[in-house]
Amino acid sequence: MEQECLPSISSEEASRLLKTNLAAWNEMREKFPRWRPDLSGINLSGLTLDGVNLMGVDLSNADLSGTRLCLATLTGATLAGASLTDANFHGASLSGSNFTEANLKRTDLSGTVLIKANFTFAEGPWANFAAAQLIEADFTSATLTGARFINADLKNSWLVDTNLAGADLSLADLRGAQFSGVNLSNARLEGTLFWFQEPTK
Repeated sequence: MEQECLPSISSEEASRLLKTNLAAWNEMREKFPRWRPDLSGINLSGLTLDGVNLMGVDLSNADLSGTRLCLATLTGATLAGASLTDANFHGASLSGSNFTEANLKRTDLSGTVLIKANFTFAEGPWANFAAAQLIEADFTSATLTGARFINADLKNSWLVDTNLAGADLSLADLRGAQFSGVNLSNARLEGTLFWFQEPTK
């Protein structure tokens, strides 16, 4: 089987392309789907990148504060340690993405697909997960004080030692969640569906 050729482009050139020509970036990703440049530590703060294809890309420790990524594709992306304060991911595809220790302060993740995403030790006060698909997502030891999970699908998620103080879980579906040591003080739970399981890891 012939091996797919990958573009000869440095991380610096890839970074420049992403920042200056989104259409060309997406065309490159479509032409070379296995091309996954190392964008760890990149500064994309304040940019508008709606619809960008960042599937499987390493964005660990990147600065995406205030960045617009509405309807973007970040399936399997690594955002560990990234700064996502005030970023807007509305409607984005993020299943399997890694947000370990990321800063999600006021991040808009409403309407996103985050199935099996990893949020362990993430800091997300006032983050917005309204209507997000969070099936089997892992929020172990995450801090999500004041976060909004209105109408979110959290079935079979991991909520172990998670701080949800003051969070709004109205109409959220928590059936089958692995639930232990969660702080729900002052949380809103109107219409929330519960059926907890003890952690089995």
